Amino acid sequence: MDGGIFMQYWSIGRKYANVFAFIMVIFLGSFIYLSSVLSNLQDAIDLAEEKSDYAIMISEMGATFRQKYIIITDYITEPKSELLTLYKKDAEQFDASAKKLKANVKTEEAQTLFEAIVITDKHMDKIWSDEILKTVDEFKQNGEQVDIFTQISLANKAETIRDMNIEKLNQLQTTILDDRSKIMNETHSSIASMIRNTFILIIIAFIISSVAMYFVSRSISKNLKDVVAYCKKLAAGELNIKALQAKSRDEVGQIIQAMNQLSGNLRTSISSILTSSNQVNEMSRNLKANAESTTEANNEITTSIMQVASASDEQVKISERTNEAVENVSAQLIQVTGSMNETLQTTSDTKQKIEQGKLYAYNVTEQMDEINGKVTKLAKVIHSLKNNSQEIHRIIEIITNISNQTNLLALNAAIEAARAGEHGKGFGVVAQEVRKLAEQSAGAAESIRAILEQTGKETNQAVNVMDESQVTVQKGNELVGKVAALFTEIAQSIEEVSVKGDTVSRAVMSANEKIEFMALSATEVITASSKSAQFLEQVAATTEEQNATMQELLESSSKLSSMAEDLRKSFSSFKL
Repeated sequence: MDGGIFMQYWSIGRKYANVFAFIMVIFLGSFIYLSSVLSNLQDAIDLAEEKSDYAIMISEMGATFRQKYIIITDYITEPKSELLTLYKKDAEQFDASAKKLKANVKTEEAQTLFEAIVITDKHMDKIWSDEILKTVDEFKQNGEQVDIFTQISLANKAETIRDMNIEKLNQLQTTILDDRSKIMNETHSSIASMIRNTFILIIIAFIISSVAMYFVSRSISKNLKDVVAYCKKLAAGELNIKALQAKSRDEVGQIIQAMNQLSGNLRTSISSILTSSNQVNEMSRNLKANAESTTEANNEITTSIMQVASASDEQVKISERTNEAVENVSAQLIQVTGSMNETLQTTSDTKQKIEQGKLYAYNVTEQMDEINGKVTKLAKVIHSLKNNSQEIHRIIEIITNISNQTNLLALNAAIEAARAGEHGKGFGVVAQEVRKLAEQSAGAAESIRAILEQTGKETNQAVNVMDESQVTVQKGNELVGKVAALFTEIAQSIEEVSVKGDTVSRAVMSANEKIEFMALSATEVITASSKSAQFLEQVAATTEEQNATMQELLESSSKLSSMAEDLRKSFSSFKL
């Protein structure tokens, strides 16, 4: 059995489900492919980020190596024990970074540069331990300071090693960054390829799904067209048409079988209906003639009774409307009385709350006055602080000028010491120390100046805020005074409303008593009118019931006759 015959046994839902499943398999394959490509791209991006981290680590190693050189020059000039600790700490930090970097150096060029960097670092440590520390210790044992020529010689050695290692670190960093650029270029190429392949897969999936949907829909549509044509012939009354052949067992095939069965049932049913409608039409004509004669006699009796009963009913209705109006007025007066009592109670409560509001307003006024006084004092203090900051700024200018002059004098002293040769070495060291102190003093003065400038800005802002606060507090004090006066006026108005409400409440209670007396009189009138109309209503009701029954029977017979005729005409168009 081939695929086309096999699909005839499937339902429409199953056909579309299989097409949808096939489309989902295609899209699932596309998704798996995209996931694989994205995973590879993520690995490449992670590797590029690692390369960036290694480049940053190399920059930090370069900064550490420079710091070691600075410690060496400081120690040669002024040997201090804390410099030994700092050098050891930087050396350990450099070694730790080198160990982390070693495991991730892959290329031969990068490994060569890394080994050269490690060797140069160890050479620097060797010069530090074997030459610099020993030389400085010898001078210290003799109670002397390292002479300027020895300082220059040792510093030059360390500087040469520093420049060499920094250059190799820069080369290694460039190599790693080149690898990162290469990885990112490959990643961009992979992304472009992924987008292209994805677009192709989507187009292929769309084409395949469209073709599959077309053939499935075409097969279903052909069968449905045959069913629609058959239904149109049935609707036109052609019940003698040839039955359809069901070529499939899906929902369309089931519809064809049901339509064939419906056509046969319709032929049988319509034949029976036409026979019955003729019989009903004859019976309804006889019934209509009998009902018409009975209805004429009842109409004459009903007309006489209804004239007498109509007058009594009208009297009762007038009395009832009067009673309802009185009761409505009474109920409304009761509601008005309750509302007035609630209004009076609410007015009393409102009056008490207004008195509390007045008290709160006076308290707020006192607090605002106290706040205004404190804000004024604080403004004076901030203005004084601003003046003192300006005075300190002037003193810092003087200190800066003195530091600059001292630095210039120290420079001149160093030049003169260099001209003096061996005799001026001690004086040169002193001049250098003086210059350092002058530079430190200038730096400290500059820092203080920056702090004072920032403080001055903030002080000016505080002065402006305090001035605005004073104005705001004064306006708030005026508003609170107005609120207190407004509370007083509201209290007087509430008192007047309370007095007028009492007057209205008494008037409403008096009116309510009179309305209750009117309601009692209206009830007595309704009772008397109802008794006089009861007997007439019983007679009229009996006659009306009989008349209504005969009228309904007459209308039913007419409708039945008309329906039977319409039914016969409706089914006469069918071809049996």
